[in-house]
Amino acid sequence: MIRQTILLISCLLLAGAARAQSFEPGYLIVSNGDTLRGEIENRFWETSPKEVRFRPTATGAIVGYKPEQLRKLCLASGRQFLYDIFLFDVYAETRTNQLTRGMRISQKYTPLFAEVLLEGPASLLRVERMGATHYFVRRETASYLELTERLYLSKNGVSIMNGNNYVGQLQLYFGDCAAAVQAAEHARFTVAGLVDVVQAYNQQCSASHSLGSTPYSLTKPGTKMAWNVGVLGGIQFNSFTLSNYISTIASSLDGLNLDHRLHPVGGLYVDALHAGRVLALHSEATLNRFGSQQEFAASPTTSAGSYEWLGTQAQLRVGLRFFSALSQRKRQFFGGIGAGHSFTLSYKSSLKYGTASDSFLNGNDGFLCYLEAGVRQQRLTLTLTGQAAGTGYYEDTLGWQVRGNTHLLQYAGAMWSVSATLGYRLNTNTDARDSK
Repeated sequence: MIRQTILLISCLLLAGAARAQSFEPGYLIVSNGDTLRGEIENRFWETSPKEVRFRPTATGAIVGYKPEQLRKLCLASGRQFLYDIFLFDVYAETRTNQLTRGMRISQKYTPLFAEVLLEGPASLLRVERMGATHYFVRRETASYLELTERLYLSKNGVSIMNGNNYVGQLQLYFGDCAAAVQAAEHARFTVAGLVDVVQAYNQQCSASHSLGSTPYSLTKPGTKMAWNVGVLGGIQFNSFTLSNYISTIASSLDGLNLDHRLHPVGGLYVDALHAGRVLALHSEATLNRFGSQQEFAASPTTSAGSYEWLGTQAQLRVGLRFFSALSQRKRQFFGGIGAGHSFTLSYKSSLKYGTASDSFLNGNDGFLCYLEAGVRQQRLTLTLTGQAAGTGYYEDTLGWQVRGNTHLLQYAGAMWSVSATLGYRLNTNTDARDSK
């Protein structure tokens, strides 16, 4: 189990480069002012993009742009990002284990790719960071005003204080606009609350007296989660080898692999894709056969015999899948980790030494963990999976009796399997406009 845990952790670390999976129409304004129209990979960003992937047509070459190479990003669905220089407070923090004693403010001019929430005579932008959410307000002929979440510890380090004075900041910034000052007095520190303040200025006090526009719905800023539901089928190779657990005396069952063959497997799967399309919660339910029946040779201490151990089991598995960026051929690679449980639905089990017979192993219930890798293209998903179950134990009382009760015959065995499956997605791709 230690080795399996190390493999799982390694898979998590190696999956850090995973990205998103859906292109949609949009345009970029690059740093020299040129406008590039085509398709942009929508990663449903929860934080500012660190790379933007663009292609002029659905079959065109994919080009990656860093934020500093752009002025603006606009998706047809409405989401926009603007690259600019902001006074950014590097000490704004809400994570309790990162708080400082006393309030510290240190604003530094920082280039940022900020999300546009409201565009007008006065605009509202947002930058999400792990420690805090930063909003930026800008009115005509004025510089950006930063509003940010901010917690800090009292001088004695006992109490957590709230240092976010956004109401006072807004009232000072819009001090010449009574409507905005009044709106700020009761505004919540939310997108909707801040939009109300900025729109009050736009409508009542700006030169054009016109409301600003929101690039997309404030209540539904984007697709938070997507679902893939489908069927799968393939083959699975099982291995379950017995080995002497206590005695070192050679015996007929020692080293015997009770399965060691291919079996058909089929079932259903569901992927719940994370909002950033970086990972998915994967679950599946499958049916497959297990076991075999065969004869075994005599050993120096036990006679020849035969066994029958076969049946049908169901497996339920849940895990995470990490996806790579979409390729030119609309192909994605992924890796995954997870755990599950197998349930025996029916089985036959018997053991014989000559004319003596007895029951053999029980079913094949148990906990399992797995690693997987695969490739997905449109509706099809090819997956290779390796999984291992915990160690099981068996005491051969029949062999003990046949041998005259001279030595205990106890065995340990662990099952592992490798499977190859092909999945077919049944529902449409909600991220794709062509629903393929």
